[in-house]
Amino acid sequence: MFVAVALASLGYINDVWFYFSYIGGDLLPTFAFGLLVLGLLVNPLLGMFRFKPGEWVVMLALAFMGSTLAGSAFYWQAPHPMITPIQDQLSSPGWKEKDLLQYVPDVMLADARPAADGTAPDALRDYMQGINHQGKYMAPIRMVPWRAWAPTMAFWTALLSLTFIGGAAAVVVVHRQWSKREQLAYPIVTFTNELLGSGEGVPGEMGELRPRSIFRRRVFWVGLSISLLILLINGYYVWNPGSIQVATTIDGTSLTDLSFFKTLSQVPGVGSKILTINIYFAAIGVAFFLTSEASFSMGISGWLYALIVAPLIARGSIDLTQDMLGGGVPSYVFFGAYLGMGIMVLYLGRRFYWAVTKRAAFLKDRRGEVLPHEATAMRVLLLIAAGLVGLLWWVGLHPVLGAAFVALTGLLFLMLARVNASTGMFMMQPFWQPVSIVVGLFGATAIGPHALAIMAILCTMVSIDTRIAAVPLIANALKLADDHKVNPGRMASWMVIAIIAALVISLTFTIWLVYSKGANTGRSSPGTNWAMRVARKPFKMLDASLDTMEGNYQLEYAREGTHLLDGAIGTEGNRALFPGRKDHVFTAIALGMALVLGCSWMRLRFSRWPLHPALFLIWGQAWVADYAPSFMIAWLAKGMIMKYGGQKMYARAKSFFVGLVAGELLAALIWVLVGAIYFLITRTEGQHFLTRQ
Repeated sequence: MFVAVALASLGYINDVWFYFSYIGGDLLPTFAFGLLVLGLLVNPLLGMFRFKPGEWVVMLALAFMGSTLAGSAFYWQAPHPMITPIQDQLSSPGWKEKDLLQYVPDVMLADARPAADGTAPDALRDYMQGINHQGKYMAPIRMVPWRAWAPTMAFWTALLSLTFIGGAAAVVVVHRQWSKREQLAYPIVTFTNELLGSGEGVPGEMGELRPRSIFRRRVFWVGLSISLLILLINGYYVWNPGSIQVATTIDGTSLTDLSFFKTLSQVPGVGSKILTINIYFAAIGVAFFLTSEASFSMGISGWLYALIVAPLIARGSIDLTQDMLGGGVPSYVFFGAYLGMGIMVLYLGRRFYWAVTKRAAFLKDRRGEVLPHEATAMRVLLLIAAGLVGLLWWVGLHPVLGAAFVALTGLLFLMLARVNASTGMFMMQPFWQPVSIVVGLFGATAIGPHALAIMAILCTMVSIDTRIAAVPLIANALKLADDHKVNPGRMASWMVIAIIAALVISLTFTIWLVYSKGANTGRSSPGTNWAMRVARKPFKMLDASLDTMEGNYQLEYAREGTHLLDGAIGTEGNRALFPGRKDHVFTAIALGMALVLGCSWMRLRFSRWPLHPALFLIWGQAWVADYAPSFMIAWLAKGMIMKYGGQKMYARAKSFFVGLVAGELLAALIWVLVGAIYFLITRTEGQHFLTRQ
């Protein structure tokens, strides 16, 4: 529990201010796994006090929760979206003229709105500039205007806590279906089990598999030494540019001189990535544990997307631009793919999910296949969903839109967990948000500016950056719990308790920290700049939508409230289905669904089908294209080993690839420690070296 709180509390300092290797940058959290490696190294020295594998699993699961808050899921943005838009409106004449803040419920922002004469209150001014605390490193905590923050902190804590509880309940419901019946690969779990010494073992003299600590295998130390040494050398080069550097990047952008590659480079998202090969040791190591179809699909994703999309761009036949909140054709295709995957997940587990639903409604389960804690989890999930809709209704969001937000957010996170459990892909963003889908279907005018502002801010705080998220990590933790005879239901409960406790304590600490240093006078790292940009996104979207409404003479109509019926079937005298929909929205959604459902059918029909349907949920994303070469390297290595060395060599080789990951994790911790020591000695920032982006 302490580790979870500590990691969450350090998130803003480490990831945003200093921009060190991230605590929570993806679904292979560096600090959680790095500390696990260090702990396992010293564990034999503890004698009778050494920890068992199951105990390490519990500690890792709780560290997952702290890492989630520390990273892109929360503190890469928060707490800025709760207050800095007030300052942005003060400094923006256009926003001030339209008074964008009038559309935001008071409880969603800190009580720091300017007075009638435009004067900024102390709560806002001190947040931006910092409290004058007479040379002390931290201002006295009593100087923070907690009264101005109490309502919004209570609202967001309640909303996020309900979200975490609902996510954990959903994972408990699907856990046995995914892990026992469908037998998903869970590559990150396989990697963790190898670290814990509970994998399949190594071949003995008679070909049998014998359990053996991975730290006693020479090949593990070879892999660890390679990645650790290279990353230490490259980190030293960042601090001392005159030293040597080991190239981990092959730059092929010069190929854009050729017309074919120039056309490919213009594809949004992946065009600037596919001609560059970046080697990430963690990606290679984890991808080695994937099925061949999954690693191959991840490896070709960027090129496949570029080859399909480039002709459309060259012909100029369709607008492929997209915005994280505003949507666009690519966003709608991604949403269709997520929806298709959701349909496929329901189809594959239809009997079990129906049995759980009946048992949750206190109906008899004749087959006896539903466990009591699964029925309880379904009841909790339904109650939490209703509670979230009620909470959003209380702040002014129409219950239909509240239900849509809850359902779409649930789909987003659950499918992220599905892809991660199936493929091990640990760097994913959906590139669609609930607000973008609702606006794409109904139009901003039918939703109205108040609902638009609420949904956009909700997305900013809940789902804007899902490179790390609680739901996929809980799914991995429950599989680990199963493997190590830990009660999954109890594990899920403790993870929820840990993340809520970490949220309350770390949010209080982070607000205190920002008031002590000031958001403007704090370190202007890329992390700080990103946090400020994210806080503005909902209001930029609202500003543009108001301009469009005013240009169409619909602003007063939109201000009257939400007009969902008009948005669905049109107004009297102008009947049409979804008249305010964005161009190509239904076609794009249908295309995404067709790609996933078609690929899933081919995969079920033909055993040697080479593509995994998860491909269509992640292709076209810059981060996936960045990691794709590493997945392809792992695919080639695994294929060669299996072809020429067989199962025996594959079992031995696993330790090498685990070592590659462990070396990267240790290198990240070492350079974080170097940066922290440098700051403590000099009171100035050192260099930023990230072992992976």
